[in-house]
Amino acid sequence: MKKLAVLAVALLISMGVYAQEKGVFRGQAGLVYGGDTELGINAGVQYFVSDKIAIAPSYSFFLKDFIGIRFSSFNIEGRYYFNEGLYGLAGFDIVRASGTINLGGLGSIGASGSSTEIALGAGYDLQLSGGTLLNLQAKYANQIVLGGGIVFSF
Repeated sequence: MKKLAVLAVALLISMGVYAQEKGVFRGQAGLVYGGDTELGINAGVQYFVSDKIAIAPSYSFFLKDFIGIRFSSFNIEGRYYFNEGLYGLAGFDIVRASGTINLGGLGSIGASGSSTEIALGAGYDLQLSGGTLLNLQAKYANQIVLGGGIVFSF
């Protein structure tokens, strides 16, 4: 079983062959899952400032409503590509919570707030066809956040 896992990882790493060079823009859309905030939708862009370093801002909107409170986050990541698929990331997430709680005959209370979290993690871009990639990512930003989506170059 251990040999099979090592073989699978080696195969995934060897499959990432695509253009990754300075000046390339990529767009991305997908899903994110945070333990406390549940499932969300994510969209962003990525710009390569060098052949190995990219800046990747994105926005996540979490779908679950906690007693009238919604969560979203604006994320800015710096990514260092170790090869043409595997990268490490560091950045920050600005998490926003807002909502209204209905108090029945007493009216309602509205509130919002935000916090900034340091994000550290890793990801992998797997080439599907042409300039289309499958992105898988895991990071820690005050909770473990898992993501996946489709990436395209433009």
